[in-house]
Amino acid sequence: MERSHFIKLLLLTIVITVALFFLANLVIPIFDYLDFLGMAIVFFVIISVIIYWLGERAVTNNKGNFFIYVIMINVFVKLIASFVFVMVYAKIKNPTDKFFIVTFLLTYLTFTVFETYFLNVQARSSK
Repeated sequence: MERSHFIKLLLLTIVITVALFFLANLVIPIFDYLDFLGMAIVFFVIISVIIYWLGERAVTNNKGNFFIYVIMINVFVKLIASFVFVMVYAKIKNPTDKFFIVTFLLTYLTFTVFETYFLNVQARSSK
């Protein structure tokens, strides 16, 4: 996948995430967690860029299993890092309700779809 295409899709993912946040705010009072949305977007952008970079390296690597390792590492690291991210936010900000989790889940799911798409494109280009 071309870097410019990746960046365009990354920006689209950010816009979709913010739009989903404001749509969800119509149903659930989550506007107080706008700061958390910003932090979560930065968090997942960093993870996505790292995974994109590793995926590009894996595609050019002659070892066939390296791409599978990148995907496995992505799942494991993202899961652990996400848990720590939410836990640290909850400890520092001490939110009055649990609705901040909705903000995180919207961001997590949107970026997971994005990562699945670009990893799929990278995997197809490796053949």
